[in-house]
Amino acid sequence: MKTTLRPSWQTYKISPDGTHHLLKGDPAYKRRFNHVMKFHSPGLAPVSDENGAYHIDPTATPPYTERYTRTFGFYSHRSAVNHDGKWFHILPDGTLLNSTSYGWCGNFQEEICAVKDRQGQFFHIDISGERLYTESYSYVGDFHDGAAVVQNSYGHHTHIDLRGKRIHSHEFIDLDVFHKGFARAKDTLGWFHITQSGSPLYPERYALVEPFYNGIARVETKWGELLLIDEYGEAVQTLRSAIRDPFHEVSGDLTSYWRLFTLKTAQDLKIFDALPATLEVISEEIGLAPTMTEKIILALMELEYIVQVNSEWRLTARGQFLHSSHPYSLEQAQQLWMMEHFDCWRDLSNSLKNGQSSFEEQYNMNWFEFLDRNPEKRELYHHALSKYAMRDYSSLGKKIDFTSHTSIADIGGSTGTLLEMLLEEFPHLHGHLLDLPSVLDQIELPSINRKRITLHPLDFFKKWPLLKVDAVILCRIIHDWPDEKALHILRKVRPLLKDSNSRLYVVENLLCKESGDGALLNLNMFVMTGSQERTFDEFMELFKKAGFVFESKTPLNEVSSILAFKPLK
Repeated sequence: MKTTLRPSWQTYKISPDGTHHLLKGDPAYKRRFNHVMKFHSPGLAPVSDENGAYHIDPTATPPYTERYTRTFGFYSHRSAVNHDGKWFHILPDGTLLNSTSYGWCGNFQEEICAVKDRQGQFFHIDISGERLYTESYSYVGDFHDGAAVVQNSYGHHTHIDLRGKRIHSHEFIDLDVFHKGFARAKDTLGWFHITQSGSPLYPERYALVEPFYNGIARVETKWGELLLIDEYGEAVQTLRSAIRDPFHEVSGDLTSYWRLFTLKTAQDLKIFDALPATLEVISEEIGLAPTMTEKIILALMELEYIVQVNSEWRLTARGQFLHSSHPYSLEQAQQLWMMEHFDCWRDLSNSLKNGQSSFEEQYNMNWFEFLDRNPEKRELYHHALSKYAMRDYSSLGKKIDFTSHTSIADIGGSTGTLLEMLLEEFPHLHGHLLDLPSVLDQIELPSINRKRITLHPLDFFKKWPLLKVDAVILCRIIHDWPDEKALHILRKVRPLLKDSNSRLYVVENLLCKESGDGALLNLNMFVMTGSQERTFDEFMELFKKAGFVFESKTPLNEVSSILAFKPLK
């Protein structure tokens, strides 16, 4: 008797409407579903109908009776399933892989699977569902050739092996798995390729790089030029000429003040606060003729601060930061940078020639003395600092474990924005805020914090208050002062710490002389205060002299790092 062999499930295709599978262009079965997906080994496909989600074999027959919210393909004979917000894996007969459920499940690759727990932390499990290692991450990717990309809590990426151990000591802003011995990586300067030791394959940085394919990779330069490079980083072919001209880029830099004064004028005219509105309404609101209003409106559109929707002008995501009511409004910061800062930067060449702060030469006092004598400027400055603190320091409590401390002092803490955020996040803490009397006079503490915050008038270079705390915070304080005065401040901080379990947390931008990161701010600090930004090594030398031992460095955001120190015994 002749036997008819059923066609292999590998030959089944999904119909154009996604409701069934096709075999050689014809329906493979009579049944229709709401949605179907591809068949995977051992010959099962995810489907859904009015009863829920499940799997079928090539005859459209389910291998089990359960129904779920969503099902996915089988990988390593295990399928990720979501049911009422719980994620887990099932075997082909519908049996649970184990009793553990997650906040999300990936698919098994190389018999390893990425999962997320109920607290939002990622890690990997093995084929039996057991955790592969003890660490947790903000995100993990699939394993490829025995390596996976993991992202830590401060957004940096590295590679781990099948034991969960780091393959190399390097960290990157973004990262890909290894492909033919190389991985794509990104730092602050752009994309490039790295070796399995984590070292750059070449010194160049690109806007885009692709994986190597038989010894060549396609890359795009920051000028829009498309190249093919070899595994030595040498360009072997030009696929497209540059679409951006360095000549015009330089010309743009030379006229960058056009942008600055356009924004200043828009702020002076209160244009941002007048939106959304039509051109006619804006003109009437700000008191300009429509033809004149249109000139600056179009300039703001070119700068991507506003956009036209039908006949109405509206703020973009960028423009919203210059509206006075935005919680992180930069309106005061904009005013600040256009005043004394602008005048002092105009004198940058003389400042560099003389080796002295331009501000101190012009005003015969330092920046902080000037603020103390000018209440309106002082209020503007600290209001701007508060907005920056709300934005830049919001994750500080997640990066530093303050549960081991009971008291904390924020030295030079302005009007207390950071301290209040920490006290709200850690109800057991008592805070001490130290700053000039004229600054503390601006503070209106919420009733909930009046008993938990003690205010201490402080001039860095006069007598310090008698105080003992578990932790001290210095946020962007040290960069305000040259080495001699910075060292004086640090030596005064040292006696405030109770014991060897106390900690000093310093938030600063780290100058990188290799990439130039922080160099413009470095110039600004010199012009305004005669001080400087510092490299990591320069900070280490300074704090060592002041009697501190370095403990850790944690990125806080894209520009700042948290340096933790313990007092030298």
